[in-house]
Amino acid sequence: MTNKGWASLLFFILISGQSCFMQPDSNSFKVLDLDFEKETDFIYTKQVGIKYIQNFSYSPWGSYYILESDRITEWNAEGNFIREVGKIGQGPGEFSRILGINFNDDKIFVNDQGTKLILYSKNGSFLEQIHLDFFLTNYFVPTNDNEIIGVILLNTESGRLGQACRINAEGKISSFLDKPNLHGQWTVKYSKQGGVVGGIISPEATPSFILCQGSKGVWIAHNSRYVINFYDYKGNIVKQIKRQIKPSFISKEIMRYGDEKLNFKAKMPTPFFSQILSDETGRIFVIKSPQYRRKKHAIEADAFNERGDFLFSVRLPMKPKLILNGFIYFIAEDPEGWQIIKKIKIRNYPEIFYKNVKD
Repeated sequence: MTNKGWASLLFFILISGQSCFMQPDSNSFKVLDLDFEKETDFIYTKQVGIKYIQNFSYSPWGSYYILESDRITEWNAEGNFIREVGKIGQGPGEFSRILGINFNDDKIFVNDQGTKLILYSKNGSFLEQIHLDFFLTNYFVPTNDNEIIGVILLNTESGRLGQACRINAEGKISSFLDKPNLHGQWTVKYSKQGGVVGGIISPEATPSFILCQGSKGVWIAHNSRYVINFYDYKGNIVKQIKRQIKPSFISKEIMRYGDEKLNFKAKMPTPFFSQILSDETGRIFVIKSPQYRRKKHAIEADAFNERGDFLFSVRLPMKPKLILNGFIYFIAEDPEGWQIIKKIKIRNYPEIFYKNVKD
C-alpha cells in the first residue's frame, strides 16, 4: 500500500473509531440533539415570597437550596419547602449579603460579603464562622477537612487580580493553584479635576476565573483560554482539558466622564465559556459563549467525561442551573412575574450519555 493509502486508512480509523477526539468546531462535527419531554414546574417561589433567585444548588444529602442575597431556603426532592437556613443580621451565624453557597459531605458553607464564611450543619444549625483577610468570590468548593479551594480577588494598580488558591480551616491562604490573572477588565482614567474614572465590565463579557466541583477535586479555568485544569483537594494538578480554538476579540473604545471624552481602546479575548457544570457521574458541561456557538441564540455545551476526554457537544433549550439524573433545572417566570424552578427530562439521556461515554 502506498503512503497515501496508509494515510487515508489511518484517517478513516480515527474518524470512525475515535470520534470523541474530533474537534467539535470542525464543520463535519454534528452537535447532538437531545430529545426533551415537556417541562414541568418544580418549585414555586411565590409560596415563600422569594423575590430573586441568585442561585440554585443541590447538596450531597439530597436537598435543594435556593439562594437570595439575604435568604437561604431548603427544599426536598419533591420540591416542597423545608426550612430557612440562617437569617439576616449582625450576630453569630447571621449574614449581611450572601455571595455564594456550597457543601461538603455534611456541612453548608455560606460566603457572606466575600469576607466571612458561615458554617451550618445539614440540618441548618449554626456551627461556626471564619473571617477572611481577602475577598472570596462566589466560586469556592469546601473539602471535608473544612478547607476551601476558591477564587479570590485582590485590588492592584492594574485592576482586580483574580487567583485560585487553597484556604485552610482557619481562613488563611495556604497555597496558590493557578497564575494570577485579571478578573474582568478594570479600566482606570484620571480626570483633569483630580478624580478617578473607573468601571468593571461584567465577567459574562470578559475573561474571569470560573470553577466547578468534580469528583474528588475541582475544575478551574480562566476563560480567556480553553484550558481547564483539574486539581485534587491538596492543590495538585491531576488532569487537563485543552482545546486549540482561535479566540475572538472585543474592544471598548470611548468612556465619557461629564463633558470630557476619555479615548482609549482595550482589546480583550472573548471568553470561551460562561459556565461549567458537573452532573452526578462526574461529567462536566462547558457552556460555550455565543461567539463559539454554531447558532448564536442557542445554548451549546461541550461534554467531557470524568477523565477529561471530549465526548460530544449538545444543544440545550435554556441555560441550565443544574444537570442531574437526566434532568435539566432552570429558572423561569410565571404569568405574574414570580420565578419558578422548572425541570425538563432528557428522554434519550441513557442512550446518549452512557452509550457515548468512553470507559
